[in-house]
Amino acid sequence: MRTLILSITITLLLAGAYGPGARGAREGGNRGSRPAPRAEELSRRAAEVLTRIHRAQAAGPSARAAAFEANIPYALVQVEKAELYLATAWGGTDKAAEVLEEAERALERLSEGKEIHEGAVGLVERAYLSPADGSAQPYWVYVPRAKAPKEGWPLLVYLHGYVPSTSKIDPWLPSEEFWELSEEKGFAVVVPHGRKNTDFEGIGEQDVLTALQETTRRYPIDADRVFMGGPSMGGYGTYVIGLHYPHLFAGLVPMCGRSIPYVVEERYPGNLPAFKRIAAEPNVPMALAENAKNLPVYLQQGERDYLTNPEHSRRLAAKWKELGCPITYEEWRDHDHYIYWKREAHAKAYDWAKKIRRNPEPREVVYTTFTPKYHRAYWVEIEGIVEWGKPARIRARVEAGNRITLSVQNVTACTLRPPASLLQAGKPLHIAVNGRRETHAEWEPGAPLRIELAKPAAGLVKSASLCGPVREVFLAPFLLVPGTQGDAADQRQLSEWADRWVREWYAFAEGIPPVKPDIAVTEEEMRSHNLVLFGDRRTNAVLARIADRLPVELTPIGYRVDQKETPAEGLGLLMVYPNPLAPERLVCVYSGEFWGEGLDINHKFDLAPDFIFFRKDLDVADPSRTPTAVCAGFFDSSWKLSDALTWRP
Repeated sequence: MRTLILSITITLLLAGAYGPGARGAREGGNRGSRPAPRAEELSRRAAEVLTRIHRAQAAGPSARAAAFEANIPYALVQVEKAELYLATAWGGTDKAAEVLEEAERALERLSEGKEIHEGAVGLVERAYLSPADGSAQPYWVYVPRAKAPKEGWPLLVYLHGYVPSTSKIDPWLPSEEFWELSEEKGFAVVVPHGRKNTDFEGIGEQDVLTALQETTRRYPIDADRVFMGGPSMGGYGTYVIGLHYPHLFAGLVPMCGRSIPYVVEERYPGNLPAFKRIAAEPNVPMALAENAKNLPVYLQQGERDYLTNPEHSRRLAAKWKELGCPITYEEWRDHDHYIYWKREAHAKAYDWAKKIRRNPEPREVVYTTFTPKYHRAYWVEIEGIVEWGKPARIRARVEAGNRITLSVQNVTACTLRPPASLLQAGKPLHIAVNGRRETHAEWEPGAPLRIELAKPAAGLVKSASLCGPVREVFLAPFLLVPGTQGDAADQRQLSEWADRWVREWYAFAEGIPPVKPDIAVTEEEMRSHNLVLFGDRRTNAVLARIADRLPVELTPIGYRVDQKETPAEGLGLLMVYPNPLAPERLVCVYSGEFWGEGLDINHKFDLAPDFIFFRKDLDVADPSRTPTAVCAGFFDSSWKLSDALTWRP
């Protein structure tokens, strides 16, 4: 672990992420007259602690499940932080010693069957193990010192803003004044790390949801008083996650966030190639605004914001008002972006939230999605999309007389869980779907009731757990697989690609995914992991087994789309498709050229579709700076090629 983290950290140092100006450097200075521990001794100590952690993991939780789940991830994060401190340019030996003491304390508590944080109040650092890349990820919980109310604490999920140096040893955390205010207002708070600067999309969104789930599982939280908010990038993340999962929250309290993703801000929707629009659309707050039908929003914005154009907040607030959504908009006159440095801004948000409770069974539900990954709001679920690339929408309303009316567009099937508080059990339930009427004599409140709207497709179908684009590969357990079947130069290049991918992933998401050569991948690993395959059918043994069953391929003379081969030189291929050898898992293919040369590390996959043949030089005509596309697109809802979803310049 030390060698890999050291290599990664050197890369980050060159980028300035852990330079002397990092917050950790400021905090890790001379602590009195005690001499700094020697780095070599601390490095050996870190290795010893890591060995103890691995032994504990191998032994399993036995009867100490709660302590095991809390202490092992926490100890792993502390060891990783020690390695990072020791690898920094300024040599954070004092800080490394501190966090190693914490790791050892966690293991000692585990041996006693006790959680490291049992009974702790105030700001508490916790951690969990990511199922995607196996990494330990931190999050922070503020636990009020007062006794919890009978129904549990109200909870604020607080998403941080963008800061380039944000990391596990330099986390973005609110000030002491913020925690004092949270105590005064009677709120618990969870601050997810969000995998650094991910815009809280993809793996960052997954981090937030996991931190929320862990917090509500471990602390007395009122499920009907969970709020989400944050400034700047955290404001955008609040929109995106809140509109994906409106039923999870009582309300949103964003500040100065974007209403359209950064990478397409000036060009969405009309001034974009179709494949980029489709890739971006699932995370566009303006396109999902109607999902806030039952989700109150208190939005604050500085009038003279020079980092996030105030028009983002104004347009979104106006859209919500037009749709009849519960929006309260406040613009701070003569203030800039940093209204979130003011105590008053957070006090107003807390005071607003105190008056709000979630309605888990609203009479009317409206939900729009562009992917089956996001499919639920309250008591309705969208099971599939008819025409990929277009929004799927459902409006469901409970009427008098045990009736539900549904207006549905571009949906293959939906599932209702009829709300008990609005319907009479024991009487027939009448449902009208786009004017078509049906009666269900036998039904149960809250039990799933499936409504089929289109003939089910045979074979592969895009679903919540099996859909593109490429970024979806990295949200379930995944394995990097460099090919070993070419000559020495091929093998060296593909091995370097895998190493580079790991370094870039760590710089982006602070995780180290597993790497395994193609000839060593087992059938069980194919069934349990998405595979990132480096090479082609000639150089990668796994690709050699499946290439004929993939709809697109980079070939020796050019590229193949279905059965048509087009001559071309100097291309790369990035693609995602269900693994023909394990159809419940995905494969991602890197062939020809490494994807994303020159792209910002935190926007590598934002606009990557299901497949793209590209030249590595950046598309100068597009400010989003993606590699130049030769042919790109999405597979349809049945994972088939479609002319309507395939783009060529």
